[in-house]
Order: sequence, then C-alpha cells, then structure tokens
Amino acid sequence: MQVLVLLLVALVMVLGMVVPILAEPRWKEETVWRDHNAKPKSPRRGPHVLPGLPTNVSVTVGRLATLPCRVANLKGRAVSWIRTSDLNVLSVDDTTFTSDKRFKVLAWRTNGLWAWDLQINGTLREDTGLYECQVNTRPKISHPVFLSVHSDRATIAGPSEKYVNAGSRLHLSCSLAAHSG
Repeated sequence: MQVLVLLLVALVMVLGMVVPILAEPRWKEETVWRDHNAKPKSPRRGPHVLPGLPTNVSVTVGRLATLPCRVANLKGRAVSWIRTSDLNVLSVDDTTFTSDKRFKVLAWRTNGLWAWDLQINGTLREDTGLYECQVNTRPKISHPVFLSVHSDRATIAGPSEKYVNAGSRLHLSCSLAAHSG
C-alpha cells in the first residue's frame, strides 16, 4: 500500500513537471526595471512567492509549528511541501501524502494570493530541519523554511529543599534553558 502511494506521488510530481514543459506557457515572466520613484508599467503576471516571508520558525517540543508560504498569481500551478533532509513529498496542493497525521496543509485564497501553510502538530526534536514550499514551474519557484524544535528546561537555583520561618522573605531565582535539536 505504501509503495502504491509513493508511486502515485512520483507520478503526480512527474506529470506536474512534464505537462508544463509540453504545453505552451500561458504567461510570460516579466521583470520591470524602473526608477524607484516611477510607477510600474506592468506587474509580474506569473506565479511568484511573496517576499518577506519568514525563513526560520522556532517552536518548543510538543507545540504547533506553522511554516508559511504565500504564492501570488498561481495560475493553476501545483504547490508542494518537501522535507529536504529525505526529499519526502509531504503534500501537493491541499492533499497530504505523509502517513504522519501531525502534518497538514492549510490552504486558502484571498484575491490573487494563495496561502499554503504547512502545520506540524505536536512537534518533535526530529522535525528540526529544512522544509521547502515549491511551485511546479520551470525553473522551480521555492520558499525554504528552517524549522528549529527545541526543548526548554526551567530550574530553580539552590537546594531542593529550604526551610524558612513563617513571615520571613524567600527569594527564588529561576532560569530557563533552551536546547536546540
């Protein structure tokens, strides 16, 4: 069953890459070189990832991690999330291909902007690594996001037991240490 799913994922990926090569492009990528004070004459028409998205996400073990991806002018292209450490295809569009139920994609559209957020619920230290949001264009358009999952430990300085007289002051110092994984 798992082999069948992997073959299906590979077929979807290959078809997503071959069909755009064979078909005549419906849009033309345009870069407008202009003076900063002038208004652009024509905007970008092809798919593109919005600039300024976070490329690093940090969470504590067990928390929800949301890796953002925003694509404008998608024009029918597929969006995938890939874990680069093992080249595992986690999702294509809003379909999740991993058997790990902690992973899911939230996709929505506002005007010409698509959001494809990869969510990992109950993060583990092993989830630390580079993930990539990809749009199936030639050349490939992608947005890398590095996920850091760390464990925190709080400690109170001093002996484990302390006896004090009623009404006296007690000063506690607490420190928090984050360990990346």
